Amino acid sequence: MSYHISAKRLNQILKEKLDKTGVQLIHNRLMLEAKRQILHSENTIKEIAYNLGFKDHSHFSRFFKLPRANPASVSGQGEGPCDFAPKHPVQLRLFVKNLLSVGYEVEEPSQ
Repeated sequence: MSYHISAKRLNQILKEKLDKTGVQLIHNRLMLEAKRQILHSENTIKEIAYNLGFKDHSHFSRFFKLPRANPASVSGQGEGPCDFAPKHPVQLRLFVKNLLSVGYEVEEPSQ
């Protein structure tokens, strides 16, 4: 089945019914998938960024901080993917692996 509808009309319908544009819906879904992968996969931030279609992790981090993509980030100065992960119950080794993948140096705790 084929529907002939313009992008403009589709956005009007989405805005009326869901109060969001097509781009907003796509960004919300992309953000949801990014958070899911950060919390539940063993992939690094770089791997997650690549899997989601970003050309590098810095573009992914900028997208992650955008208020339009991440509603919790209303000021535009939201948390990046490396800030998001430790606030949620994830395994520490996965978090450290992600930090190392983007160039952070992790020191051993002194006892």
